[in-house]
Amino acid sequence: MSPAQTPQHNGFAERANQTILEKASCLLNGSNLPSTYWAKDLNTATLLSNLNPTLSRVNWSPYSLWKGSPPQIKKLRVFGYRAIIAIPKQHCKSKFSPSGAEGVLLGYTNENTSYWVLQLSDRKVIISQRVIFDELTSPSLKNCSSSFDSILLIPEHQEAVMEVVEEVHLVNMGQIDEVPPIEPI
Repeated sequence: MSPAQTPQHNGFAERANQTILEKASCLLNGSNLPSTYWAKDLNTATLLSNLNPTLSRVNWSPYSLWKGSPPQIKKLRVFGYRAIIAIPKQHCKSKFSPSGAEGVLLGYTNENTSYWVLQLSDRKVIISQRVIFDELTSPSLKNCSSSFDSILLIPEHQEAVMEVVEEVHLVNMGQIDEVPPIEPI
C-alpha cells in the first residue's frame, strides 16, 4: 500500500496504467469512434494487455496464469471495424426483413465469449456471439453506409494505424498462426 496522493510510491502500477491508457488511445483514434465509447475502449485495451506474455513468466500471459489455459486469439477482431449483428428471427417483422444489422465492434465481454457491438441504426450497444466482421474495410470505414458519418472522425495517421492492425488481420484471416513474439528491449 502507498499513501494517498503519492503516485511516485507505486511506480509499477502507475506505469501499467499509463501503458493501458496509451493502448486505449491508439485503439480509439484508429477506429474513428468518438470518445464517448472510452469505457469499452479501455476494457479492450486491458484485455489485449493481459493477453501479451510478460518478461517475468516467459511465454505466459496474465490471462493464461489467471485462467490456467492459453488465450483464444482466434476470436480477436479489430476494434472499431464494421460488423453485422445477426437479428434473432423473433425480432424480425416478416420473412423479408433484414436478418442482420450494421454495427461497429466495441470490445469483448468479460469471459471473452461474446462481442460488444454498437448497432448503428439506434446507437444501442448489443452483446452478441452471432457477429460477422468485415475485416477488409479499413478503420476509416469509408465504404460503410452513411450512418457512420455522424459518429466517426477522420484519423490523422491512418497509415501508421493500418501497419499495426495488419498483423492482427493476418492472424484472423488464417494466413499466419500467431503474431510473432516481440523481443524484449
